[in-house]
Amino acid sequence: MVKRAIMTQDELYTILRGRIMTGYYGKGRMPGQHEMAREFGVSRSMIVLILRRLQSRDLVSPAPGGSEMSFYPAYPVLKLNGLTKNFADDLRASGFEPVENNLIDPEVVQEHSEFPGAVLHRKRAQGILHHKMLRVAENYYDVVSPELLNLIRDPALDALEYIQEHHNRIVVRSVDSLSGRLAEQDEWRDLALGANNPVVELRRSCYDQQDRLLLYSVVTCNANHFIFSYDYRVNHWSSEK
Repeated sequence: MVKRAIMTQDELYTILRGRIMTGYYGKGRMPGQHEMAREFGVSRSMIVLILRRLQSRDLVSPAPGGSEMSFYPAYPVLKLNGLTKNFADDLRASGFEPVENNLIDPEVVQEHSEFPGAVLHRKRAQGILHHKMLRVAENYYDVVSPELLNLIRDPALDALEYIQEHHNRIVVRSVDSLSGRLAEQDEWRDLALGANNPVVELRRSCYDQQDRLLLYSVVTCNANHFIFSYDYRVNHWSSEK
């Protein structure tokens, strides 16, 4: 009889983190500590240590009651497939109630490295009602309009929808750049993160029908709540080039 190798704490943490991130446990209560210990052939004390580690990464939250301490996945974990029309609508489609707050008063910026002239600047925290914020979106629009400047004081206003209606410009091409890093001090506050929490920074350049830069965004996401997924054709080894 071949004995199963004893799993290390890091190996089991990786497995449980993967299950949570992919929605394996759904939105219900996770198995109890004794049950998970039996499943993986480890001690309950190891399960406790791993759950604490997951909790420190904002991946699980404790559920009161029961004969033993139990946990729920700390939802949401959102799968994003590139640029979508409206992040708040994405949250509603996943069954959540979105909330958005302005972090600065919207303003006109006279100079920006990505644009030749003045641009409209807004910075919002976006998340879910009764849950801490999930991301900070800082946007620069190539439309300087007093009306739009006043309207985007409402953090829920869809600026691109306004620009389409009043300026006949829409996004037809997007260039995305993703990088991972540790959260900075202002993000600790805005996203209620700890010093060692990872974030994903998305820099996005959106171009209109004339291939003019319409929107430049820097979106900082709590890395524990997002999966970025891209589906595209590869023709490096094909004759179709």
